[in-house]
Amino acid sequence: NDFKKHIAIGYRARGNMEHERGNFAEGILLLKKAFFIHKEMNDSINIASILNRISVFYRESKDIDSALFYNNQAIAASIVLNHKKLIGRSYRNLAIIYTITNELNKAESFFIKALKIQNIHSREKELLFTKYQYGILLIKQKKYDLAIDILNTCKERTIKIGILKQLPHIYEKLSLA
Repeated sequence: NDFKKHIAIGYRARGNMEHERGNFAEGILLLKKAFFIHKEMNDSINIASILNRISVFYRESKDIDSALFYNNQAIAASIVLNHKKLIGRSYRNLAIIYTITNELNKAESFFIKALKIQNIHSREKELLFTKYQYGILLIKQKKYDLAIDILNTCKERTIKIGILKQLPHIYEKLSLA
């Protein structure tokens, strides 16, 4: 099982690399290979994590129906496991999907749920990404003052913890707000 798990981890790492290169189809294929290994091993936490990641890949490739399908499976699996970190990620992903589809009230509801969970159970880097995405939603809702407050907090904390590659994106959204 350790050997299988290492193979699955390798597939996931390669899938993430393909995703970073913009090769979504190849990334999804590699994640699905890892998924089947974890499924064979009854590794529930990694199954839920991969379902969420597959949803993100589909979301970023603009296949919203598939993104929703896999995200709903990720939420269900995470809730069964009561894995707060994965629930928070899945809620954030669903909020981003709803932001993309302009279902802004639903998006806000899921951002609030995600932030509530992630304030307690996630690392600051992950929490900051959720706040950044929430700032994007607030701009779409024309809630500029609140967006500026949240994005300025993201900027300050991002600088403090050293995630400098995120700063240009934050500055871009701040200028929009």
